[in-house]
Amino acid sequence: MWTSLLATATASPLWDEGHREALARDLVSLVTTTGDLAGPDTLLLPLGFRRLLTADQDPRSEDEWSGPDQGLEATSPDPDQAPDNEDSRDPLALDAGFLAALTRGVMAGETAGGSRIGWVEYARLTTTAGGGYSNFPEGTPQEVRARYSSYDPLPAVLTAATRTPATVLDVLAPPQDDRDGQDQAGQHSSATKVDATTWEWVAARAQEAGPACLEALTAAVASASTLRYQANPYETRAAWLTEQAVVTLAGVDTTTWTPTARRTTAVILANSIGDLWDAATDVAHNDLYASSDKLLPVSWQDRHDEELTTLLQNVLTDDTALTTISRAAEALADRHLAVTAGRIPSGTSIDEAYKQVLGTFMYDVTLYSYVYGARSRTEGTYAPEDRELLQVRIMRELRRKPILALATAGLLPDEAYPNIKGGSYGSDWMTQDENQHWHVDPHKAEENAGAVDDWMQTNKYLAGPLLLTDSTLITVAGYGLDKGIGATPPTTNSRTIARHAALVVALTTATALLVYNFSHTHQRRRERLRPRREERRRKRREQHSRWYEEEYRDGPVN
Repeated sequence: MWTSLLATATASPLWDEGHREALARDLVSLVTTTGDLAGPDTLLLPLGFRRLLTADQDPRSEDEWSGPDQGLEATSPDPDQAPDNEDSRDPLALDAGFLAALTRGVMAGETAGGSRIGWVEYARLTTTAGGGYSNFPEGTPQEVRARYSSYDPLPAVLTAATRTPATVLDVLAPPQDDRDGQDQAGQHSSATKVDATTWEWVAARAQEAGPACLEALTAAVASASTLRYQANPYETRAAWLTEQAVVTLAGVDTTTWTPTARRTTAVILANSIGDLWDAATDVAHNDLYASSDKLLPVSWQDRHDEELTTLLQNVLTDDTALTTISRAAEALADRHLAVTAGRIPSGTSIDEAYKQVLGTFMYDVTLYSYVYGARSRTEGTYAPEDRELLQVRIMRELRRKPILALATAGLLPDEAYPNIKGGSYGSDWMTQDENQHWHVDPHKAEENAGAVDDWMQTNKYLAGPLLLTDSTLITVAGYGLDKGIGATPPTTNSRTIARHAALVVALTTATALLVYNFSHTHQRRRERLRPRREERRRKRREQHSRWYEEEYRDGPVN
């Protein structure tokens, strides 16, 4: 109730910025300035501060304590919903300006407080090491009294901001004030017009504050990252914040990570999948797809290959985090295939159409393998034999996608579809329309992977492309796995060119072989040379028969 009342008050048009700033200063002083330690409730001030901002349960009730990760799950908003839609406003969401003032107040109070910061003193006195407990009401659980991290005000402010993605940006990445741009140019990111002052302090603070602060920070950035994939006024600042967060989180000590922090970081990375694509392939994603895909988010300003690889290896020890990021990589591949297939004119030969989608798909396979390479490093399964098994596994998981993209776009000839009346493959994913043309439902097809594989492998139109696809996917998957494992050297200009050239050679060779094997010239040459091949086979059989008779004429060799 109190949080709702505070949210209503801070958002009221009757309050100006002066009222909000004054209230923020008063609240912050309760946790940054050491009060009368003899007071009966003084030591509970930080817990009350947290409860007021986050609508948390009563910190004095052990049964109702929800833990520091309460309310930190970040989910993507509806893309059609405007960030500031008043009808969808969370009744517990506090005003962005008020929360920004609170953050600045905590920063100023801790900077000026020296060794007598209020909440630090209270936390020390209420732990076993501090010999405290005297000021707590009788019966207060020791679990609450000893929970040092619950006294930190910064996680409370970050958790409150997480409720609204745009609020996170206003708190951690506010727009640069051009009026003081000349005086504080060193504290601003001029390229994106973001004031980095607060972020720099919060990032440094969170790296030293322990798991609770890390969870709150990752949840806040994850919330802001959901603004990257839709056109809105915030996407540039959201890209800037996620970029800074990745660099910061890559340096966090591995012992600080918790499952909650890993999963919310996975949301950040999933919403930055285009930037992971850059790191995996050494190719600028937006440069390659800008002309064909208008849904691309704003890219990061710089490449952070080493930081991304390190962060992935830290995060992907969690299965849920792996699922989140791998699904994002797979969704990006599906979108690229759909865009590429959609640009191919109807009537294009299957050879030419397949060449185009395969050329697109190889980069996405590299990204997918990059993610699983980082995971395999965390599991210690990166021996040569493990790597080969993982290459084959990735190939089998992804090999259907190019064919299904062509089928979905209507680029496969009707002859490529068998007569499945009676259900030899299962007609729920492959159907005919009223004009007797075949169509494939890609989602149902993925659910019937075995039937789709049978269809492709026994189809004369598809068996050849599939064979070449398998060998190419295995090669490219190995490249991505090595990048995720960290087996490739750090990116430099010359090395980037060399690795990119190697990948291009693999792609070019595969597509050239594919086109040649299905060209009319190749087919005619095979027919013309068939008599010669048959004659050579006949002679080899005769020679083998004569050798066998001479070798075993006198019985078996002892």
